[in-house]
Amino acid sequence: MRSRHFAVWTAAAVIILASAGTEAARANGPEQPANVEDQLAWVNQGPDWATDERRKLQYFTSLIIAGKLDELERLLDEYPLRGKYADQRTLFFRAAILRRRGKLEEAVRVYRDILAQHPNLEKVRAELAATLYELKDDDGARHHLNRLLSSNANDPSRKIFKDLLDHIDQRRPWQFGAYATLAPSTNYKKGSRHDTIALGPFDLNIDNQEESGLGLRGGAYGSYTYRIDEEYAVIAAGSVAHSEYPGDSFDDTQVTGNIEFRKSFGPAYYGVAITSARRWLGWEGQSFSVGPRFTLKAPVAPNVSVRSTVGYQEKRYDDAEYLDGHEISVSTRATVGMGADQALFFLAGGSRNQTKLDHNDYWSHYAGLGFYKEWPFGITTFAEARISHYIYDGVYPNKAAPRKDSRLNLVASVTKRDWNFMGFAPKLEYTLSHGLSNVEFYEFTEHGMNLTVTRDF
Repeated sequence: MRSRHFAVWTAAAVIILASAGTEAARANGPEQPANVEDQLAWVNQGPDWATDERRKLQYFTSLIIAGKLDELERLLDEYPLRGKYADQRTLFFRAAILRRRGKLEEAVRVYRDILAQHPNLEKVRAELAATLYELKDDDGARHHLNRLLSSNANDPSRKIFKDLLDHIDQRRPWQFGAYATLAPSTNYKKGSRHDTIALGPFDLNIDNQEESGLGLRGGAYGSYTYRIDEEYAVIAAGSVAHSEYPGDSFDDTQVTGNIEFRKSFGPAYYGVAITSARRWLGWEGQSFSVGPRFTLKAPVAPNVSVRSTVGYQEKRYDDAEYLDGHEISVSTRATVGMGADQALFFLAGGSRNQTKLDHNDYWSHYAGLGFYKEWPFGITTFAEARISHYIYDGVYPNKAAPRKDSRLNLVASVTKRDWNFMGFAPKLEYTLSHGLSNVEFYEFTEHGMNLTVTRDF
């Protein structure tokens, strides 16, 4: 028996597939009937329909909607599609037949093959998301639904995509994930690029210079969503991350957790959460933090959404009480969809950190830009650059002026989404962190690489 979710997807497929025919009809000729049987009769007015590629597409689409798969299969062979996109359109209809006959894995392979070369085809992406949903590949389905929502889709489709994301959360309230990656780094110690530091008239040697090494990073994360009703939900989430490099003193382990009360209103939501984090350096306790966080996410245009957070953290350090204090932070990220295959990201934020020593107190602010793009040949790229500035209240010991830092952070990745195995695709990520400061201790450069796999493709 088909579930309610499958029924929703069937309705989605009718709207998505039918849109191709109605748009063409409005452009050339009278509007076609909404009723499926009347539509079949309208477009099949005689043998001349096969000589008009626009009417042929309308007819084939109507056969899919009506479930007349055998007839469509016969007509695809008897009256093959022609024109610039004939091969892709033929594959699309054959994949649609496979999906509706229950051959979901085969349909997914065909849809992904099409998107590997033509990532801008939103109807193919919508059909792929539907098929992944039916396969219960929720991570893959969620990825493509979010991509569709980020584009300037028409309002009925946006509502369907959002509802289906909600259905995924309802049928799988638990979410888990894990990762492991080789991580070569040119400066895993975050050491200074300088050999000495000036202290008044003296130059002293620094024992923490930049050092490269091959490391291993890994972690796991999970969350549980309890829905009170259609509008209210409680979400509990946690993660653990570990970095292993030569020398135990540079191993880094972090555990985070939060519980959030969330209210949705249409496509927007706001949340109130309590967050916490515990960190170990070299397997010894380093710090603990806890505090509230407020989040608002809302669309401001059909293809633009904004997510803003305000947070407060009380921080305590195991062996450095002079660093105990608090942080107030704000951040905003705007996503601009330029189609399901590409998006721009604008980010900005700042914080106020206070400790027990004024030369460690600072104001910070940052701005950044990101770009996501799916290319032909199955390649997906993502790049994000962020510039941050830190202005300290007091004068660093033995320095003439308050400390000022600047930092450039860059993340760039490439995914080969048509090299997939059991639902995973390889992903190579490059990171750069470059710090400038008027205190030599805090001037450094780090280049890093991560090789891993992903289900987001």
